[in-house]
Amino acid sequence: MVQVKHNLEVLLDTSQNILLLQGPMSGFFLQFSKWLSKYRKTVYKINFNGGDEYYYPESNPNTFAFTDRMDNFGNFLSDFIEKNNIDSIVCFGDTRPMHKMAKQVSLEKNLHFWAMEEGYFRPFFITIEKDGCNYFSPIPLNAAFFQAAFDNLKEKEYQLPKGYFKPFWGGRLKGLFYTWYGNQKRSKYLYYRHHRDYKMLETIRPWLTGFLRRLKYRGKDKSLMRKIIHNKISNFYILPLQLFDDAQISVHSDFASVEDFLLQMLQSFANYAPPDLNLMVKHHPFDIYFKDYTKQINDFIKKNPHCKGRVFYIHDMPMPVLLRKGRAMVVLNSTSGVSALVHHLPVKAMGRANYNIAGLTDQNSLADFWKNPKKPDAELFNAFRQYHMNVTQVVGNFYSKVLLPDFPQDEHNE
Repeated sequence: MVQVKHNLEVLLDTSQNILLLQGPMSGFFLQFSKWLSKYRKTVYKINFNGGDEYYYPESNPNTFAFTDRMDNFGNFLSDFIEKNNIDSIVCFGDTRPMHKMAKQVSLEKNLHFWAMEEGYFRPFFITIEKDGCNYFSPIPLNAAFFQAAFDNLKEKEYQLPKGYFKPFWGGRLKGLFYTWYGNQKRSKYLYYRHHRDYKMLETIRPWLTGFLRRLKYRGKDKSLMRKIIHNKISNFYILPLQLFDDAQISVHSDFASVEDFLLQMLQSFANYAPPDLNLMVKHHPFDIYFKDYTKQINDFIKKNPHCKGRVFYIHDMPMPVLLRKGRAMVVLNSTSGVSALVHHLPVKAMGRANYNIAGLTDQNSLADFWKNPKKPDAELFNAFRQYHMNVTQVVGNFYSKVLLPDFPQDEHNE
C-alpha cells in the first residue's frame, strides 16, 4: 500500500523558501509560519494593508509591506522571488487580485502555488490545495480517481480540537479588528483596495441591520423549525443561497448574482415541481447582514399563485434540521452540497463545484430533478470524503483554532 500524503506534507517535501501572501482575517498565518519554521523552512510574508500587519506584524523575520499600486505587484513579486529564492507561494483565497497575479507568476517561474480556503467539510476544517481550491482544484472530477485512490487511504474521523468554539462570532470580531487596523494605516497602504468593503462604518452598519433582521424573523423561523421537526411540513427540497459577493457566484458560476440564481431556481420549481412538493429557501448565515430576498420571493409567489404556501424563506435556522428532514437539495456550488451528501441526500449542483461528479450529484436536468432525484453512491462518497480528509483537509477553523499536524521532523527538515 502506497500511502497518499497530505498536502501539507507535500508542501514540506517540495519547499524550502516559502512566501505567504494575504491570509485570513486572523492570526492563522502567523501560526502557520511558526509551524513551517519548526521544520526549518524559511518563511517570508508580504502584507498588503494594516489588517494584514496587525495579525502578522513586521517585527517577525522576513516580513515586508507592499505599498505600491496593484498593477505593479506582478513585477514586484517576480523580483522578490528571484532575490529570495522562493520556491513556494501560499495564499488564502485564490481569486483575489494579487493572488491571481501570484498564480500567473508561479506558473511562469515553475514555482509551487498553494491556496487555502474554508474547509470543504465546514465548519470544522480548513482546506489547502495545490494550484487552487474549489473548481480550480487539480483533483479530477471523476469517480474513477477517488475509487482508485481509496485503497491507499486511511479511514479518518476527527474530534474537535480542545478549546474549539464556534467560529461565527470569532470571525466577525476578528474581521472588525482587521478593518479597524486597516483603516488606521490607510496612509501607508495608500493604493490598497480590499476585495470587500473596507470602511469601518460600512463594516459595522451590516451588523446592526443583520441584528434587527434576526429579531424580526426569529419567531417565524422558530415556528417553522418546530413544524419541520414534528413533520407538520414535509416533502421538501432545500435551496441554500450563497453570500452575495462570494467568488462562487462571480467566478465559479454563470449566474449574474444570488438573486439571479434564486429567481431562476424558483421559476424552475414553479414550472416542473410536483404540486405536493415544498421548497425551503435558506439564506446564507453571513448574508443576513447584507441582503434580504423577501420582496423577490413575495413578488414571485404573486406571479405564481400555485406556489403559495409551498415556498418558505428561512433566515436563521440550523442547516442540520433541514438536512435531517429534507428530500433533496438544489445548490449552486457551496459546501452545503457536501453537507447534503453527508446526509445521503440527492444533490443537483447548478454551478461549477468540485463535488459535481457523476455518482455523487444528479447529472440529469433540473426539470427532471424536481420529480425524480437520484441519490448519491454511498461508497463513492466515502471514497471522496476520505480522500479529502487524508489530503486536503486540516482540523479546525481559521477564526477559532487549527490543529496543524505533526510530521516526523527528520524527514522534512532541510
